[in-house]
Amino acid sequence: MTGRVGYAGRDHRVRFQHDKNMPSGHIPAHAFEHPTHFAGVDCRIRVPQAAVDELREYLTEDVGPRDSHLRWPGLTLELEQTVQTAWEDIGSPKISMESAWDVFRMISNVLDNY
Repeated sequence: MTGRVGYAGRDHRVRFQHDKNMPSGHIPAHAFEHPTHFAGVDCRIRVPQAAVDELREYLTEDVGPRDSHLRWPGLTLELEQTVQTAWEDIGSPKISMESAWDVFRMISNVLDNY
């Protein structure tokens, strides 16, 4: 599956590399999802949702809620609140892989005016 790959206004051709051990000329996510198409073996281990829920409950009791660990190290609560306000000022757009850079730039422009 060679071809063009595009992200938010950028696109490029995935090139083939003869000496590469892993699949070449393909999108990595495609090879991950379909390893048998590339002489690979699917080694993923499915984890039951109940096990994930139990582990999350244990970790919450042990080290606190998940959200408290999703901050950048050193990010102050004040800066987090300022960025949250800037995000709300631009209309609270949905953040996805396709929109992240544009949302970041819009927030950055708002923060420049603070």
